[in-house]
Amino acid sequence: LVAITALVALATFRIPVAGAAEIMPPSVSAGSWYVSTLARSASETRIESFKHDGDLVAWTEIHDRLGLRTLYAFDGVQVRTLAVIPKSVWDIPSDALFVDPVSGAYDVGGGVVVWMMHDGNDREIFKLASGKISRVTDNATDDKHPLTSQGRVAWTSVPNAESSFTVPRRIVAPAVAGTSTSRGRQSSRVRRSVN
Repeated sequence: LVAITALVALATFRIPVAGAAEIMPPSVSAGSWYVSTLARSASETRIESFKHDGDLVAWTEIHDRLGLRTLYAFDGVQVRTLAVIPKSVWDIPSDALFVDPVSGAYDVGGGVVVWMMHDGNDREIFKLASGKISRVTDNATDDKHPLTSQGRVAWTSVPNAESSFTVPRRIVAPAVAGTSTSRGRQSSRVRRSVN
């Protein structure tokens, strides 16, 4: 039996998550904090991975019979279902030597959850930040292995048969006397040929 337990600020709430094995309300008081079990494995689903950063916890549950993986996030107040993904989207045999197929497909850091999901054409990167889900990439190439730190996101992709590690960076335009500095975005890619 696997369970995810978190310290949450003193509050009374229930955590409704459809399809989760078992969701528990706060149970044990520890001063001004409660220790709360967010989810538990059951006969049809099992927790396979989790990550946390501060008050933000993300985890995956797998439903083997249906072949589906669900990614959840808990922000200290509520549980959100971020994605329900066919198991095959993350289970890429060629990636197994590079990164764990599950923990390498999502990350948590700096108040952001990032993950890889298929958009109907290829794999793209999505994120949850400030309570909003948005798409990070939108191209004709598989984008995988997202990482996040301090609100920034990095990922790998293979455009034109070249491995690529992509990190968006801020470009600061030179200041002109009497005007403010403008900011734009550009991606930096580090490439190496795939043999």
